[in-house]
Amino acid sequence: IKWKKFRPAKQLFEEEIRLISGKITGSYDADRMPHVERIFQEIDKLSTVTITLMTASQTSKTTVGVGTIFKYADTEPADCLIMFPRESELKKMYENKVKKLLDGCDTLLKKIQATQAEDRKRGKDLLIKVNGIIVNILATNNTKSISTKYNYYDEVVEYIVGKLEEAMERAKSFNESGEKFIISSTQHPTKGGDDQINFYFNISEVKLQFWTYCPHCKEHYYPEPETLVFPTLEQWKESIGLGSEDEVNVYTILSEYSAYVRDNARLKCPHCYGEIDNETRRRLILDKKFEWFEVEPNVLDENNIVLSWKKVEKPKEKYKSVGLDINTLGIESYNMGDIAKDIVRAEYSKSKIQMMQMLYVGYFNRIYRTNIKKRESNDILLLTNGLKWGIVPNDTAKLYFIVDTQKDHYWWLIMAVQWGKIFNVVAHGKAYEWSDLKTLMFRSYKNENDEDRYIDRAYVDMRGYQRQETRE
Repeated sequence: IKWKKFRPAKQLFEEEIRLISGKITGSYDADRMPHVERIFQEIDKLSTVTITLMTASQTSKTTVGVGTIFKYADTEPADCLIMFPRESELKKMYENKVKKLLDGCDTLLKKIQATQAEDRKRGKDLLIKVNGIIVNILATNNTKSISTKYNYYDEVVEYIVGKLEEAMERAKSFNESGEKFIISSTQHPTKGGDDQINFYFNISEVKLQFWTYCPHCKEHYYPEPETLVFPTLEQWKESIGLGSEDEVNVYTILSEYSAYVRDNARLKCPHCYGEIDNETRRRLILDKKFEWFEVEPNVLDENNIVLSWKKVEKPKEKYKSVGLDINTLGIESYNMGDIAKDIVRAEYSKSKIQMMQMLYVGYFNRIYRTNIKKRESNDILLLTNGLKWGIVPNDTAKLYFIVDTQKDHYWWLIMAVQWGKIFNVVAHGKAYEWSDLKTLMFRSYKNENDEDRYIDRAYVDMRGYQRQETRE
């Protein structure tokens, strides 16, 4: 994190830790992180019980969660909880996410009476005592006999199913007495929004998003992935004197084109199409032009996935649960050119989908979705080549007939293999007689040019059931 005023880390943390002995929103140094002010305001509200932080990576969610827990430990007569996903990583999480904060806070360290590991019946865990108040630092496998009023759950998408609810249930004895549940995580990159953090964000009574400000039209908007724009490959070619048809190898694209993208990335307003560069974006953040807005779904797809959000006309004033959504384009310390460069490199990677999935949740706080639509089982052929049943793709090198022998029937499959080991299903089905398989095996199949193709080789799997007719 880069700070507006340059101060030694120790002094910086001492200034931050004033939140421990006072109201958290008035003393947290947020010069370069103005988004945290509203988060602390939501935590401070007496009526708010559950605060869900569904954010991109490196947005200070752990600093907010851990800092809040120690603020309560110092000011409230009630035990607290910090929970991490796995026991095997508990010590590392403590060192990286808790101890580093504490080591810079002389004021708080003087109040800590003990930091120790205890071997309890439920397993090994860590606890910190602040003025006699216990801060339990646990993994999800250690939730028995824990009743805590103030609770922070870190990276909940990595929790074992049901463990978050089990841990929250332990605090029910504090119901209606000011308890707090702070739930935070980035989204799971491959579950399509079907994870714990999305669930708690979606059921929140109030949903808040941190929106970008456009200096051209004075409107605000959420910085969705499509608002980050950068030069196309053709535009880059033109800038270096090449024609659009001139070929460029992938290594040049990954080095020179991606560097050009980094230097020319912009945020594009969806209202007026005005653009801002990275320095303008950072200045607007520091000037507190970016703002939190209460939102509701605007457009949904056929699977009820929210495609866009809109402002709520009359924001609620009192509620028990709130979800907050922010991505890295709302964080001053990031260079959006580096984000664009990573997107280009992922686009030309052999692991494009996996890389895009990680980048989208890490940078944009959004799920990367491909254009593949859900199909019924009888449309499975369309997932491979889009051709009709029995049609062989052009440029097929070999055509294989594969049979799986069952007790009273056969499963069969015709597989086309193109150069480069590209596999396509041509046809598949179920047969009860060997004669039917022979008919399928020796007939011709048309390709896309209406030319005849024949089976090149047949394979019969007899490792399970064996029949005399197949052996013959």
